[in-house]
Amino acid sequence: MKKLFVMLLSIALVTGASAQHRGAVVVRPHVVVSAPIYPYYGYGYGLGFGYPYYPPYAYGYNSRPSKMEMEIQDIKNDYQDKINSARDATDLTGRQRRQRVRELKEERDQAIENLRRNYYKQ
Repeated sequence: MKKLFVMLLSIALVTGASAQHRGAVVVRPHVVVSAPIYPYYGYGYGLGFGYPYYPPYAYGYNSRPSKMEMEIQDIKNDYQDKINSARDATDLTGRQRRQRVRELKEERDQAIENLRRNYYKQ
């Protein structure tokens, strides 16, 4: 009887120990982030020899926008502010707010069209 009791106890301990959750080992790959490197083929004579191609505005600088483009952007910014204010108006119903937004967009488009039409007449 004593042997049977010891065997059952040892089986219970082994079963309980094997049912324990073991920590999973997570293997993560090593990630390196770098800039892409492209081969230089150049434009000119032969295989990459000669003068390279330079964009019209070298070194990442862009051309300055024209006065008309800056005025158009100012009009768009002004009307975007008015449109956001009309959308946030709490004294109007939803239908009235949508109508006001449509009106402001039409006014903006008309103001831009008038600016383009009359820009060179100045």
